[in-house]
Amino acid sequence: MSDLLVRRRPIFVPAVERFVAEEAFTKANGIDKVSDTFKKAMFGKVEESIAADTLGLYELSRYSHNIPIAAALGVHDKGDVALAHVFHLLKAQMGGVSGPLNTSGWATVAFVVGADNEFWVVNIYPLSPSCGGLEAFARPLGNRQGWAAGDFFLGSDRPLFS
Repeated sequence: MSDLLVRRRPIFVPAVERFVAEEAFTKANGIDKVSDTFKKAMFGKVEESIAADTLGLYELSRYSHNIPIAAALGVHDKGDVALAHVFHLLKAQMGGVSGPLNTSGWATVAFVVGADNEFWVVNIYPLSPSCGGLEAFARPLGNRQGWAAGDFFLGSDRPLFS
């Protein structure tokens, strides 16, 4: 791990039998805004038999872009973070409940394989504490989106070789 990301903690996420992105990312589930690019990238995605896992929560130490952050997390070697696991963590913190994800207004970001089998950058922002909801966005991995120091990233803690 480079000095670009500071590992904050491990996060255990449970197994998920079946996850349908389009059914999960709804207002009824506390997601107040879903971008058109998120819908394009993730709706149609169905994850099945997702194993329990341990994710790492990392804080960005300085401004950077998607590609160097993905490289520091080892995304192309270790794989993506299951969208089901991202959603599980979000649901656990709905309404301002304390937990591992960023609730200070900064993003929590994960590199997720979309319905098109390409890597996408999924970022979730908390809305004001009074409404307790979330906004979900997605951008292609190659997008030059910049991220500020203090943004949180989820990454796999799987070893490269087992």
